[in-house]
Amino acid sequence: MKKFSFIAILGILFISYSNAKAETYVSGNIGVSQSNILQVRDYNERILGNDQFKAGTYFTGAVGARIHDGVRVEEEVGFQQKVFQGQTKENAKITSLLTNVYYDVNAQGVTPFVTVGVGVAEVNNSYSPNNNFPLAYQVGAGVSIPVSKCVNVDVTYRHFGTTEIADIGYKFTPTTDSVLLGLRFTL
Repeated sequence: MKKFSFIAILGILFISYSNAKAETYVSGNIGVSQSNILQVRDYNERILGNDQFKAGTYFTGAVGARIHDGVRVEEEVGFQQKVFQGQTKENAKITSLLTNVYYDVNAQGVTPFVTVGVGVAEVNNSYSPNNNFPLAYQVGAGVSIPVSKCVNVDVTYRHFGTTEIADIGYKFTPTTDSVLLGLRFTL
């Protein structure tokens, strides 16, 4: 929980640091997230299994600001949920808090962008009694399509991952690839 608070404060301070004329916005995304094969290992690096999950849902919400020409910074909360692809009804959930930086390649018309983000995640699954809080990251690219002066539609590809998680008797490193459709409202 301390990691969540630290990242949130860092992002808010960074956004607040931008000048008073900064363009602020709120955004939301919904999409499909596909987990990469999750290799579960014991502490001696022996492979215990390769788990695969069905495609799941991914939701995000963010508040941000354009702090310089073509550069945006935002604080984002995300939620991913997946069901195990097998005989059992096991599932996994990832809640994340990321500070993201975007670079808009061209600020006029349809705008391609690239993004990177760092933060923390809460990872829990039905076969572990523990919630884990690893560091998290994301990289992505997409396009932003202006609908009006204050509304943009964003289409984004994103790769998300965490640092290694060590749980009771095993360890793993979750990663996902997602396609998101979002709306961004300039305030």
